[in-house]
Amino acid sequence: MDDTVDIKSFIEKAFPRELMCGDETPVISHPDFFYDEDGERVDYFRKLAWSPRHFRGRPKAWYVCISSAVARDRVRTRMQDIRNVYMIVFDDIGTKAAEPPVEPSYKLETSRGNYQWGYFLELPYAVTDTAGQRYVDAILEAAAKAGFNDPGCRNPTRLVRVPGSLHSSGFIARIVDWNPHRLWTLEGLVKALGLDVRKRRLKNRIAETTDLSLAEVVDPVYEWLQESGGALGHNDAWVFVQCPWEAQHTKASGLSATAYSPEGYGMMGRQFRCFHGHCAGRSLGDFLTEVRRAGGPSVDPNAGMRLRDYSNVLKTLGV
Repeated sequence: MDDTVDIKSFIEKAFPRELMCGDETPVISHPDFFYDEDGERVDYFRKLAWSPRHFRGRPKAWYVCISSAVARDRVRTRMQDIRNVYMIVFDDIGTKAAEPPVEPSYKLETSRGNYQWGYFLELPYAVTDTAGQRYVDAILEAAAKAGFNDPGCRNPTRLVRVPGSLHSSGFIARIVDWNPHRLWTLEGLVKALGLDVRKRRLKNRIAETTDLSLAEVVDPVYEWLQESGGALGHNDAWVFVQCPWEAQHTKASGLSATAYSPEGYGMMGRQFRCFHGHCAGRSLGDFLTEVRRAGGPSVDPNAGMRLRDYSNVLKTLGV
């Protein structure tokens, strides 16, 4: 165990300043909340541009995005905001997942007996277009299929814990193996791990819509979630919801484990995701079916898609 690796030194090694452009920043995050106009508590993940000054005071459940994002006053980690991937991280090793066949740049114990293995990249990998995003997503999915990643850990916008991050059990995340000199090209890492990343598709595609606030969103599913108490908080792309299949999860849902993105809010069209392994194969259509069964509106999963997007749907269906 290396107690000298704190959040600051970890971020500096993961995101080397000399490799970063002036318009990008690492993004750190922690759970937060506010009270709305009706006095109801709204939970969300607060996103911040990287700065050591944020870590003063009591420990928090700190995370970092594996990709950099556009540097601005209000940072976001939607698909259209991210710039470059700087590390590949596999989750739940020692519990849900087996040890990968390649030693990583670091091993982080996130809770008792549960680990993340992270691989620092020699050069950042661009994820400013769908092709780059699809490739990173495919790597994480292929690692899950190979047995050494949580099946719910997907796409280049994912957040991972950092040293000093507070777990709900009271455990403080700590580095147990630190070898930042181990660097990989993304292609070299895929080859070393023996991953098959062919013929895979990105579930959450980059949005082409203008930014909307939730107050501007017109989506009957979101309206129903609000009225029924099913909207449990939000960030800048997702509305957090209770998973319809939560009884099948091995542990209770975290704040942002399950989420729905309304039409025009952050993602392209409507989207659904659940980070639990039991829900790795669940689709937006599955979620909307459960909404309808619970008394919600009946909505076509493809409603609102632009005509040019249907070519992707046809390819997915093999037509």
